[in-house]
Amino acid sequence: MLMIKQITETDLLLFYYQEADEVTTSIIKEHLSNNLDWQFFLNELASFSNESKSIHFSPSNTTLSIILEESRSQLEHSH
Repeated sequence: MLMIKQITETDLLLFYYQEADEVTTSIIKEHLSNNLDWQFFLNELASFSNESKSIHFSPSNTTLSIILEESRSQLEHSH
């Protein structure tokens, strides 16, 4: 009996980032056009990946002020 590898979301994630092994990559490439679930998952992953590239994490002005004030306070107390 021929055993076919069960493709998981982890496999699809590795495939997306080109880190899947050769067998998994081959199976996904061979069956991707016929598997709407895989297509949806990979499209969602691509969408999320594109959105996250445009997000810039930076502290607010209030947070920066608090950090600077704490730094000044610690410097004053250390002298």
